[in-house]
Amino acid sequence: MGRIVVAYEEKKWRRVGEEAERAIRRSLFLLKKKKCGVELYLVSNQTMRKLNRAFRKKNAPTNVLSFGAKTDFPRPDIAGSGIFLGEIYLAPDVITERGESLLRLALHGLLHLAGYTHTRARDRITMERVEQRLWKRLFPRKPFIS
Repeated sequence: MGRIVVAYEEKKWRRVGEEAERAIRRSLFLLKKKKCGVELYLVSNQTMRKLNRAFRKKNAPTNVLSFGAKTDFPRPDIAGSGIFLGEIYLAPDVITERGESLLRLALHGLLHLAGYTHTRARDRITMERVEQRLWKRLFPRKPFIS
């Protein structure tokens, strides 16, 4: 199994971070990406605003950002742990304010790292189907919140 790292800026996000880590780990297994690593960061609105401004030129916090790993960037800290897919940033306060699901957005970010996109309608439909299938396998008793 690959390495999943979870970091959070506030202790109040620890439990949901642990739940997201389990969901990501199981999703990687279901996606047949068993030897892949991911880093998950739960960050404040201020940090997310800075990231969104730096990378998307939008001066507002967003709910989720994913950054795929560069293939030529060395990662000696994960040597032997498999392939590093990238980083997922979640803003729990933004997600809560919008009535969204942090776990669903963690899966959404993971799917981006796994190569799924939603730039074209066909891609969006495919990604949504995979996301819903994963959700049903991981959380059969929880409704899917899109």
